[in-house]
Amino acid sequence: SYTDSYGNVLESNLEGHNAYFEDNEDEEEEDDFEDDEEDLLDKYIEMYEEMVGELPDTETDGFVPQILKVSFDAMNINGLNEAQLKLHQELLKASVKNEPGLETRLRNAITQHPDVPVFYNLLAGFLYNQKREPEALALSEENIFRFPQYTMGKIQLAQIAAFRNEYEKIPELLSNFNFDLLFEGRDTVHASEVLALSRVGLSYFLWAEDIPQAWRCFDALYEYGATDETIKSAELEFMLKMNEYLSRRLKVTEEGRG
Repeated sequence: SYTDSYGNVLESNLEGHNAYFEDNEDEEEEDDFEDDEEDLLDKYIEMYEEMVGELPDTETDGFVPQILKVSFDAMNINGLNEAQLKLHQELLKASVKNEPGLETRLRNAITQHPDVPVFYNLLAGFLYNQKREPEALALSEENIFRFPQYTMGKIQLAQIAAFRNEYEKIPELLSNFNFDLLFEGRDTVHASEVLALSRVGLSYFLWAEDIPQAWRCFDALYEYGATDETIKSAELEFMLKMNEYLSRRLKVTEEGRG
């Protein structure tokens, strides 16, 4: 999926950071590697809370406002009719498997259903995964221009901005992460929307050095069922940024003492 591809790119950029971030093909050693990751993450959190302050209790102060319901059941969040919903499900499965002829099928879906934003979103994701970035960006921007209330389209633009290190653009794209504005008129959101928003939010808030809010996003990935691949890429990114952040804090503290 587009979100997982985005995670893969982040993961590849972290290769070689240190021994904890190396892939290991041995299954038993892979378990040890994941245990080491968890231990290292715990150490970073402990260091942060000792140097800066406690991170938020996400059970009562999480990323998603408690007033919103999060559904894990199938939801027709795009307002599709029965035929469109069936086509969307077929194309979504084909996208995950990257089946031959996918681009033609996606373009045909757009031609047949020009007023359905989710098909544009799937095609943009396909183009981006094919490293056709200018086409993907142009299509994503067209999608938002045509369908300004389409939340997943906004998130996709934010993901592209994060990949291009244009983090300063993300708050405007995502209504400053204001759920009332992003999901205007809705009291229920789907877990897939929360996961996509949490993943790009993690990258943004780490860049902005808002560690408490990044922690909320990170916890939401666990709570709402992100894939193992997405969790791993998020852990690696979180640890790398925490390493950089805490190193700078420690240096400033030591210089102050000197």
